[in-house]
Amino acid sequence: GAALRNARIHAEHAFYATHDRLTGLPSRQLLIEEIENTRGSTRVVAVALLVVDVTGYREIAGALGHEVAEDLLVRIGHQVEGTALSDEYVSHVGTDQFGIYLPSASSQAHVHERALAFLGAVAQPIELDASDPPAAQVSLRATVGAAYSPTAVGSGSELLRQATVALTQARSDNLTVGFYDPAKDQVNSPAAIVLASELRAALRGNQLDLHYQPIIDL
Repeated sequence: GAALRNARIHAEHAFYATHDRLTGLPSRQLLIEEIENTRGSTRVVAVALLVVDVTGYREIAGALGHEVAEDLLVRIGHQVEGTALSDEYVSHVGTDQFGIYLPSASSQAHVHERALAFLGAVAQPIELDASDPPAAQVSLRATVGAAYSPTAVGSGSELLRQATVALTQARSDNLTVGFYDPAKDQVNSPAAIVLASELRAALRGNQLDLHYQPIIDL
């Protein structure tokens, strides 16, 4: 009856408030909450977060259409989820990005091994429908940014930020798996962001004076 239908609609709305509507996976916010929920656990010390970025998704959307690309993304999500261990938490954190939280990251080598497993999941060939030209099968690649915290993590959002920075570093260094390196994160530090804002304001206000230091060979 109407009451059952309304209850079903309410349950659906509640689900998609915290889950991605396309893939059905937990959202970015739910991932952060999951990390936060484990922060106080005495069982959880060393943790890691992987951000898996699917390469070529936008090109596929342009060549085969968004409907085909979205179907591929859903199936890739299933493959990633099927690769996860029982305690690993898979989420959809961006258009073509998946986040995997590892609450039992025993070592950086273990995290790297898991990253390779998820790369393999993305690379599994996917059959397209017969009506989807021009290819019957596609195999995609991915890049993984990894944030590994051997001590208690500060916050879920910070761990996600570090994994995202690691992903950018991996792309820049042409790596398939890149780990967060604080030494390469200076450009993303709060001080650097404030300095960049102050410099832009100074440029707009003509507040900069140029001074030249001559170089003389003696």
